[in-house]
This record gives sequence, C-alpha cells and structure tokens, in this order.
Amino acid sequence: MLILVVSVHCHNDLGLAVANSLESLKRGARQVECTINGIGERAGNASLEEVVMAIKTRNGFFNLTTNINTTQINKT
Repeated sequence: MLILVVSVHCHNDLGLAVANSLESLKRGARQVECTINGIGERAGNASLEEVVMAIKTRNGFFNLTTNINTTQINKT
C-alpha cells in the first residue's frame, strides 16, 4: 500500500510563510519544512516556533499534534 505524505515548503517573500504553512496543514499537508526563526534564503522560510506554537495553542482548530517539546524550543 502506497502512503503519501504531502509536504509544504513556504518562503516568506510576502510575509505569509507561516500562514500558508498553517493553511496547508488545515487542508491535509502533514509535513511542514521550516527553520529556526524563519532564517533562510531570500526573505526566509516559515518559522518553526510559530508553526509549532500555533498547532499547540490552537489544537482544537487544527486537530493536530507534534512531538516537539515546546519548553525546549528557546534553547535552539
């Protein structure tokens, strides 16, 4: 059986990388490629800490979880 995981990789050229990543999760993507503090080429990428905290604090809305220990994010 083929298992397909939809992934999203958004750049922040228009300041929408996190918003587009979260919308992709709402619509079925299950992998978000992101970076610490959104640091990346051009205008950057989706910010890991913003995506993770949105999922954690709006769990009822996204109906998703991560295995990320959010108490340790600041150490990165």
